[in-house]
Amino acid sequence: MQNKMTRPQEWWASLSNGERRLICSLMELLRGAKGSKLQDVANAAAKWERGIGCFIKVRLMNDRKARVTISSRSASRSQSGASQGRG
Repeated sequence: MQNKMTRPQEWWASLSNGERRLICSLMELLRGAKGSKLQDVANAAAKWERGIGCFIKVRLMNDRKARVTISSRSASRSQSGASQGRG
């Protein structure tokens, strides 16, 4: 049995390659900034890395849920409309 951590999460797998590269680059930038010689920059990067990562994850998970909900509602409407039109 595979662990959840070995498989990409659905919200991550559903992103385009461009979106994944952008998010990875942004997080790499923050990780790199944590090693800055300027203490203010290093502190700010450490402070914001987790918060921005969490925001992105929650936002993407919620966007995915909203798309699934909308598409399932559309599908159910089209199915009910098709059954009404046959009578």
